[in-house]
Amino acid sequence: MQMVAEIKCQIVNLAIKIGQLLLWWTKGVSVMLENAKGIADAKKLRAIILLEVDFNTAHKIIFSNRLIPNLEVINTIPREVIGGRRSQDATHLALQKKLISDIANV
Repeated sequence: MQMVAEIKCQIVNLAIKIGQLLLWWTKGVSVMLENAKGIADAKKLRAIILLEVDFNTAHKIIFSNRLIPNLEVINTIPREVIGGRRSQDATHLALQKKLISDIANV
């Protein structure tokens, strides 16, 4: 089993290095989840797509752990862009949206 894991790891690393999409990364499983426990009303369900774990992990490493911090260091990302940044949270985003809508209505 260890050898299979090592081979898959090498395949994934090679695909990332050369920028090639692997076939199993192109497929996902669509799942409907209940928003409230026990309420299976079709209008209240939330749809998500489950992707391959190595695809999600690779994107987390490349974008969240490497790209975004490096772009922040060289001040490439404007302050107004909040999503996915370590120094910001959802309340900052909500406040910014509210302020922009209030300014637009003036």
